[in-house]
Amino acid sequence: PPEIAHGGPMDGCAGRPSGALCEVRCATGYVKNEDSRCILGIFQEAQCLPKACDYAPVIEHCVGCDSGDGTPSGAVFEIGCEPGYRKSNDPGCMLGHWTTERCIPDSCDQLPDVVHSEDCRNAQEKPTANVVGSSAFQAFSRQGP
Repeated sequence: PPEIAHGGPMDGCAGRPSGALCEVRCATGYVKNEDSRCILGIFQEAQCLPKACDYAPVIEHCVGCDSGDGTPSGAVFEIGCEPGYRKSNDPGCMLGHWTTERCIPDSCDQLPDVVHSEDCRNAQEKPTANVVGSSAFQAFSRQGP
């Protein structure tokens, strides 16, 4: 019987007559390209190939994910994220399954410009009493959350 990489046991194929098929069974994450046929005492070569991702990756806030179905195993699928989000990485297809990636909310790395305020870079170092008690801030109050 033929031995096929990533295939199951083929012991039941021995003794098949010429023209008979031998069903190929593949390991999880692999798909057969065809069953093996006995031709004049020799089995035709069959293969268990890495399974493609037959569905699109499901990632919240992803741009372009809906066209990822059919991506071959071992390939990376380039995605984008909606404005205000960045990707953790591009998802990769591995034996029919996608790697887990996300669109992560952007962080606010820049300090806001606030009219009539002092430099906020050291605000966390100043006690609240010093800021609230300052005469420059008595005419203004905080609005919002």
